[in-house]
Amino acid sequence: MWPVKCVTSKPNDYEALGKARLERFANRFTPPSRGRYVREPALTNERGVVAVPPPAPDPLLGVGIGVALAGVVGIVLITLERQRGKD
Repeated sequence: MWPVKCVTSKPNDYEALGKARLERFANRFTPPSRGRYVREPALTNERGVVAVPPPAPDPLLGVGIGVALAGVVGIVLITLERQRGKD
C-alpha cells in the first residue's frame, strides 16, 4: 500500500476568506422594504431568541378576499339578470 498525501501549493486562510465574503455580502446587502423584521428586530439574550415581532400581513390574503368578493358579486348579478329575463 502506498500512503496518500494531499499537498496544496498555497496555505488556505479560511478565516480571512470568510471575513472577506461576509464583508462583501454586507456591502452589497439591501435591507427589505417589508416583512416581519423591518420595523422591529427579534430580541435575543445569551440563551437565544426571547421574542419575535408578529408576522407581517400576508398580501395574498387581500387578493384572495378581493377575488372571492368579485365572484360573489358576479354570481348575484348573474342571478338577478336571469330573474329579470323570466319576468
